[in-house]
Amino acid sequence: MKKLSDRQNQILDSALTLIAEGGIQAVTIKNLSKKIGLVESAIYRHFGSKSEILEALLVRFNQKSVKAMTRMREQESSGLNQLEKFVLNKFKNIADDPVKIAFIFSEKYFLNDEVLQNRIVENMEMIQNEIQRMICDAQENNEIRNDFDARYISQLIMGSIRFTATKWRLSNYGFDLFEEGKEMWGTIKKMMERNNK
Repeated sequence: MKKLSDRQNQILDSALTLIAEGGIQAVTIKNLSKKIGLVESAIYRHFGSKSEILEALLVRFNQKSVKAMTRMREQESSGLNQLEKFVLNKFKNIADDPVKIAFIFSEKYFLNDEVLQNRIVENMEMIQNEIQRMICDAQENNEIRNDFDARYISQLIMGSIRFTATKWRLSNYGFDLFEEGKEMWGTIKKMMERNNK
């Protein structure tokens, strides 16, 4: 996707605000034009539809994920340390910006739009592949057990993050997500540790 203009970024930021206020269904061209103070036709000059706006948000999230994972790879040589940093950063990012979870976990809406559905699957696969790589690196370096399939542990980690974050959101943010995430990670890490520790 090409670089977005300042106005397009403003529209995307306003879409996130609408999601925070009323869920993904609140993102309409009419609501966006009111939020920004533009006529609806001005929104259409930058995005052809609500679907294009949501796709641009997904692309933005994907690009941020890629940058964060690349930075992590450059800063940490240990696969296990990369994995821990990834999990804890994921919880911190969700806690710092809960709108992301409301948007990313809105797959009910995405099922009706093949382009959005493909973007979500693309992001999930990219993250899962990165987690698998971290696990395989840790296994090859004897940091963790090597008697399990990295693919299933990556799904366990991704599912645990999603479950914990969803529970946090549905409980009206009733617990410390980051602390709960640290506890969850500690348990998964113990499961993966080599027996000789």
